[in-house]
Amino acid sequence: MIDRRSVEALVIDPNSEDVRLLLEALEDETNANTVSTAASGAEALEFVRQCNSDPDRSRPNLVLLDIDLPKMDWRTLLEKFDADPE
Repeated sequence: MIDRRSVEALVIDPNSEDVRLLLEALEDETNANTVSTAASGAEALEFVRQCNSDPDRSRPNLVLLDIDLPKMDWRTLLEKFDADPE
């Protein structure tokens, strides 16, 4: 279970309206410290790589992922996350 006080969320969704709704829900239901967004799988991978290489950046401990991403489907993205040892 994630401690509500330490939520570092990453929302991956190309639809800005869906992102807005998710951000509102996270704000209402958690005390999220940080909510980052990515519009594509490639953008999400780059974000996580930057988090891994910068000790001052927190890695997300909650990922909300649209299953209908452009150019890279959700399964491929999760496989890439899983393949990266960091």
